[in-house]
Amino acid sequence: GDPALYCVNSSSFELLWKRPTEAPITSTPAIKDGRIYFATTEGLQALDAEKGEEIWNAPLKGTISSPALSLDRVYIGTEDSRLECLNASDGSLIWSAEVDSSVKSSPLVVGDQVYFGTYRGVVYALNCSDGSEVWNYDSGAYLMSSPSFSDGVLYIGSDDGHLLAFGEETSRLIFEGEVLLCDGSFNVTAEDGEVHPVD
Repeated sequence: GDPALYCVNSSSFELLWKRPTEAPITSTPAIKDGRIYFATTEGLQALDAEKGEEIWNAPLKGTISSPALSLDRVYIGTEDSRLECLNASDGSLIWSAEVDSSVKSSPLVVGDQVYFGTYRGVVYALNCSDGSEVWNYDSGAYLMSSPSFSDGVLYIGSDDGHLLAFGEETSRLIFEGEVLLCDGSFNVTAEDGEVHPVD
């Protein structure tokens, strides 16, 4: 059918509202403070979570990058090689940072930096305040996964089956290795052969 965002009661599965969109939805919605944020191939939209009414619609070329919400800002990657930061209240553009290729990775905000990967394989750390680059690392492999952060370490998986780990304060690569899934955890075998369990 036509592209639309649906809201369904999680207990009764009753349809609460349906919001048609002008273009296909490309991202997973993010919810904060009674609002829903999601991307289509033509824009980033904010809806009232209770009624499904549109609050604002900002033009951008959306990808599978899902919005990240922090304070009163929305961060999202685009098909035309940008990471954009918008005002969550009205959708106005705060800054737009050009990177090496399209951003299909969903960004992650930690402290005053936002992290993400690009389709050509570069991991970026940008300042949340103005979008200026803090560091980047070329992994040499496609990156579409979302980064995660734990105990001062930034993790991101690449499309060639490797997991990259970076220290919090610099772009130093702590390890890179193949991933082996186990019950309740996974092991990463680094290039030097050392096995790192990750819970």
